[in-house]
Amino acid sequence: MFTVGLTMAHTGLLGLLDHRERQRADRAAAEVDRARFLLGAALLRIVAGSMLDLPAEAVTVDRTCPQCGRWHGRPTLPGTGLELSVSHSGAVVTVAALPGRRAGRDRRRADR
Repeated sequence: MFTVGLTMAHTGLLGLLDHRERQRADRAAAEVDRARFLLGAALLRIVAGSMLDLPAEAVTVDRTCPQCGRWHGRPTLPGTGLELSVSHSGAVVTVAALPGRRAGRDRRRADR
């Protein structure tokens, strides 16, 4: 499990994301939401790339929703056997990744 603060979010991370992830980050209404998504997507790729011995930008992430087919579901890494979880709360983003087991981690700010 890896946790980082939003202060680590910067535009240099955009190069790790694919075109759909960059578009989703650009559509965020608030800057803090953009930073959370950017950092979560980049950290997911960095962690998965490290576990798969791939560059972060070469990791294929699928976010297809199983209910509606739109691209907003839980991130998966097809064909890798890795299970992922990305959680955002306040100024913190956490990514959990496990081989062959469902990963899950919810973060909540104490004031919620």
